[in-house]
Amino acid sequence: MLMKRLTSALAGVSMAAVTAVAVTPTANAQADVIEDTRTVTFTCQGTDVGQALVSPTEFDVTFPEEVAPGEFFSVTLQPGQMRNNNRALQRITFDYALPANASIIGLNLGSDGLNVGGTAQVVRVDATSKTTSANGGVARIWGGVSARYGTSNSTNGTGGLTVNASTDFRLPSLEVVMRAPATVGEEISIGLPGANLTGFSAASTDFQWIKARTSSFSNNAVANECTSGADAAELTTTTVGDLDPVLLDTTTTVTSSVDVLGPNQPTTLTAQVGTQYGVLPQIASGDVTFRDATSDEILGTATPDSSGVASIQHTFDPLTPGQPDETRTVVAEFSGVDGDLTGSTSTPITVTLTGDPTVTYTTTFNLTAVLNQEDEGFVPVTINASIVRPSGTTIPDGFRVQLYRGNTAIGEPMALPEGNTMSWTDSIERLPQTRTQTYRVESVPFVEDFEEWAGTSPAPVTVTVNGTDPSLDPPIVPGTGSLGALTGSLGSLTGS
Repeated sequence: MLMKRLTSALAGVSMAAVTAVAVTPTANAQADVIEDTRTVTFTCQGTDVGQALVSPTEFDVTFPEEVAPGEFFSVTLQPGQMRNNNRALQRITFDYALPANASIIGLNLGSDGLNVGGTAQVVRVDATSKTTSANGGVARIWGGVSARYGTSNSTNGTGGLTVNASTDFRLPSLEVVMRAPATVGEEISIGLPGANLTGFSAASTDFQWIKARTSSFSNNAVANECTSGADAAELTTTTVGDLDPVLLDTTTTVTSSVDVLGPNQPTTLTAQVGTQYGVLPQIASGDVTFRDATSDEILGTATPDSSGVASIQHTFDPLTPGQPDETRTVVAEFSGVDGDLTGSTSTPITVTLTGDPTVTYTTTFNLTAVLNQEDEGFVPVTINASIVRPSGTTIPDGFRVQLYRGNTAIGEPMALPEGNTMSWTDSIERLPQTRTQTYRVESVPFVEDFEEWAGTSPAPVTVTVNGTDPSLDPPIVPGTGSLGALTGSLGSLTGS
């Protein structure tokens, strides 16, 4: 009977999902499926409550009296036949309270409604506001619009689920597919959300509608709603028996935020744990162990969050520069949950360890230069740089940059100032022949663990100093050559 109940419960669920359930304990076959009728008394209010006779009404229910921990099962409920009098009903909704102590796998509507127009749907809604909510505690049968309470509501609009005037009708049945909790003795009940609540509100309304529009607009201004008595609190009750549990298979995947790791470079290892039915709350009761399968070293352990995600940050022992690269294989192992979920191990991933830096930060120096007044045969030059630092990081104190005239280093390497500009000075001897000099800035090689720091001037700057004997210079042809635009006794700056 266990297999029979499981197959019935998973009607409408994909076959791929069915194969994820480990249905091994055949000893769980004692429980009986109950088919019964429940009587519920409604209290209604509105301008038109007499148009729909709903109190009392009978519910046909089908449910297992007992299930095993973790077993999949289904419960079916259907309100009895009701009567609509001389005016049509619009925007009908009917609500059921879902159990909070079972995993809701699916909600399915039967095709056994009677004389109900519109396209019936079932959605989950918030228990207090009755607005649609993916994890809401109430299952609502509706046609996409509601009367007073819920999403897409209106007391004057029409549409949704409808019933013609002077018609016997019956709403379709609802099948709730669930997975039992792992705790023996738990009672899983389905009833109506308004059971025994006082007054009328969104939370207490089980059944609502508006009457059809007439020529009098005011006649449509108030919706009609019904709430239920204490007898509707538990229309079905299924107990988790002291039986062999039905374990649900889990799946685990693992990823690394970095695939190639330099010396002392951290990576975030992330595992995703789930089931064929998504991430169930009880996954957070297990642990994920991250393991270096190459060395069998445990890298760390973490607990999955509500999304089934567990992560750690890990740094492998560094390789020295020049040492051959090493490949490591990493897996994530989910422990499972006793009596509930199976454990699972991810497919391995590989990361590569290298002794070389894997991250390079580049600082850019945009250069300009100024020729100053000649002093005893030498022309002073000031080279200015605007510094464009790499974003998202701080340049280390040991970083230095060097000014070059051509390939000749000028002065000593300099640390960066606190601001975003810096300057150098040079002196060029004035000779008989005109000369052009080019300046650039390059960083001194600097590596810190897996990070390499570089600096460059992408556009070197050029200055020209006129000679004392113009006869030694090549002829100047206007508009050609770098000397064609020179003026003044000191020459001009070209470049940027």
